Amino acid sequence: MSAPTEPTEQPPVAPAKRSPAKPAKPSESDDRTPPPLIGTMPQDPGTENGNATLPPAAETASSPAIESPVPVEIAPEEPEKPQTDQPNSFINGVVSYGSDKMITLTEEQLAELESFLSEGVAPLRREIAGKAYSLVGNVKYFWGGKSLTIGWDARWGNQAVVGSAGSTQTGTVRAFGTDCSGFVLWSMINGFYNADENSPLNREDAGSTQAYVQHIVENVGYGTASQWGNSYEISREEALPGDLLFYNAPGGGGGRNHVGIVIGREADGDLIVCHNSSSRNGVIMEAISEGSSFRHVRRLYLLDELLDEQTE
Repeated sequence: MSAPTEPTEQPPVAPAKRSPAKPAKPSESDDRTPPPLIGTMPQDPGTENGNATLPPAAETASSPAIESPVPVEIAPEEPEKPQTDQPNSFINGVVSYGSDKMITLTEEQLAELESFLSEGVAPLRREIAGKAYSLVGNVKYFWGGKSLTIGWDARWGNQAVVGSAGSTQTGTVRAFGTDCSGFVLWSMINGFYNADENSPLNREDAGSTQAYVQHIVENVGYGTASQWGNSYEISREEALPGDLLFYNAPGGGGGRNHVGIVIGREADGDLIVCHNSSSRNGVIMEAISEGSSFRHVRRLYLLDELLDEQTE
């Protein structure tokens, strides 16, 4: 398949030094317009959609271990504008293989996550990191898979036909999950929804949840190219939880793209990333050092804007 169209106006690159001036967000172009919002799946009736802080402990999840650093595979580039977040079809309908309890962090997991986070990390960044971490080992890789659901998506784990073109997975039957940019989008939607003081969860006059999710989709992006276009370059030294890691610039001739989320650092300074890996068929967490396939560190304009609002 052809690579996604590069945005007509590239975001400026921040100099590789501490605390650079924030570049202005580039003007919108048709290449970065996301598809219409797809309705979210109904939630498990016995669960809640989270709080403004990381979720309380539960006894049902197990703590994922950091995998040893390994060369990261070059994942196939994803469709930039899928027309729907649905696969071609579900084989046996949709039954729930999980609930919000599966992505509620235990005390052990919360302690491990805290060990990755530097002192003084903003609550919004902590929440994004927690949501990304919560899917480790719980959600499979599915080419073109997206989820705009708050909390556990009842479709995850159901057998479905891969409907998006452009992959060796196309036309095969697999457990439904997300692709790499779908994982990033779900983590951002759920992190912002829980911790943004202006979200419908935290303000009665904030409007509908659907409108809020649509706002996040427009400002994060549905695929790797739009997520790149909605962010700007920073140095590895500046990277914080909630920032994005990319293999390549869209249309830059560096090969196919892949994206993940920074959730912290190891004691030696190596970044810890969560991403949905096609070759390892699911969301994983690993430490990466200089020279890894994740060559670019970028920060969402929306994250800057929300953090600025919370500190005013």
